[in-house]
Amino acid sequence: MFIATVLLIGVVYLSKYADWSLSHPFIYLSIILLIYVIGPLYDFVALDSREATWALLNEPRAILVQAGFVVLVGMAAFVYGFSSARGSALATQIPSFPETWDGQRAREIITLYAIIGTAFFLPIAIFSVGGDISSKRTFYSSYFRWFVRFLLFAGFLGLLTTLEEGRKLSSLLGLLSLCIVFVYFVFGFLISSRSAIMWTTILLFGFYIQYRRIRAVLLFSVGTVFAVLSAIMLSLRANSGLRLTPVTIFESLAGADRGNVTVIAHLVHQLPTEMEFLYGRGLFQWLVFPIPRAIWPGKPFPASRELAIEIYNAGNRTPPMLFGDLYWNLGIIGVLIGLLAIGFVFRLLVEYRATNSNSPSVILLTTVVLFLAGRFPSAEKMFISLCLYLVPLGMAALYIARVEREVDFDPDNSGSKFSNSHIYNVLYSNVVATNQYAMLAIENSTLRRILLRTARRIRGIAQRSYFIRFIEEFDQNP
Repeated sequence: MFIATVLLIGVVYLSKYADWSLSHPFIYLSIILLIYVIGPLYDFVALDSREATWALLNEPRAILVQAGFVVLVGMAAFVYGFSSARGSALATQIPSFPETWDGQRAREIITLYAIIGTAFFLPIAIFSVGGDISSKRTFYSSYFRWFVRFLLFAGFLGLLTTLEEGRKLSSLLGLLSLCIVFVYFVFGFLISSRSAIMWTTILLFGFYIQYRRIRAVLLFSVGTVFAVLSAIMLSLRANSGLRLTPVTIFESLAGADRGNVTVIAHLVHQLPTEMEFLYGRGLFQWLVFPIPRAIWPGKPFPASRELAIEIYNAGNRTPPMLFGDLYWNLGIIGVLIGLLAIGFVFRLLVEYRATNSNSPSVILLTTVVLFLAGRFPSAEKMFISLCLYLVPLGMAALYIARVEREVDFDPDNSGSKFSNSHIYNVLYSNVVATNQYAMLAIENSTLRRILLRTARRIRGIAQRSYFIRFIEEFDQNP
């Protein structure tokens, strides 16, 4: 029942605190805590003792108090870091870049990303025909899935371009963007990943709400559709025994995910007698992620895999959330320092986005960072996700954005020595000078000629693309 309460609270916030809405970090994080912590704790209190004993591995329910205390300390540190005036002041010192969104370039990137994602999606779709859906979840590597995620990136850029140009979602670009995201949802269905569908939808709302309001009816409609889809996905898994009834459909949405808070409870209970502290080692394991296990067979397992083995003696993955991960590494001190730093970064990003609300690139990148970090995954998963999202989206944003500010640098004007415009001009001048020296150094380079020729050819193909011309003609004369 707790998720139904979450939806009700969300609607109240939307109607009563319209200025905050769901885009405010505290409302978003409150929903995260209700789903991952408060809801499961409520479930443990309401459940019969047999099921609670099984979930806690015959440990008393008192260990949940320890887990709740760690989460409470972490959230207190986060709130303190977020309320720091230093984060707000620092945001005003970061140079701002007024920019416009180049629709032509955006359509080129959308086309390229959609092609990449489709090329990796089709083998999955072909392989997934027939058979047990849950047995295919471990077939694809993380690298393979990441390339399918380019469909998601194309959908994000398409939605942002549609909203930035003031078009309706029923315009051709809006409909194509939604279709691209729908194909990614099909991918989530084929690999039986409910979280891929749910969290992608929330992130899409995060972009949308920067430009337009979201009605409560839409939230309930999306929640209902997800509940039905979630029940169908669960029923298709092996040995699920789930029959599609109104009760099971409601339970698929309202049932609590007790895995996260349970792992935190086991971690706090078993450290340091049955398990050892990592002393910060686990915070840097994400650096070895790019190395395939085929090349390095002894590569450390992810924290979620290691915990599943240590606690449940199972081969699946059990994420500890950031609270448990920081506690596992550095104890309660790690929880305090880690969440304090994240709260400070959140405040910095929120204030920077507020002062650059007209910049689509800022909206895109800050929303992604707040979303990924705000889910409070393990430190390893958070850093890897940030890299995998920000690299392709950041490169696309740099290509699509057009900075219109003119360089007006006067080295004798000491009165604006510390102004944002002065900092920008210094940075811009140094970048231009460095680029000129670099181009002179490789002026006669064969590599430079090849790169320029390839870039011109790719751009020419993209500009002559029937897809792009069709979108532009449709939007001009719908």
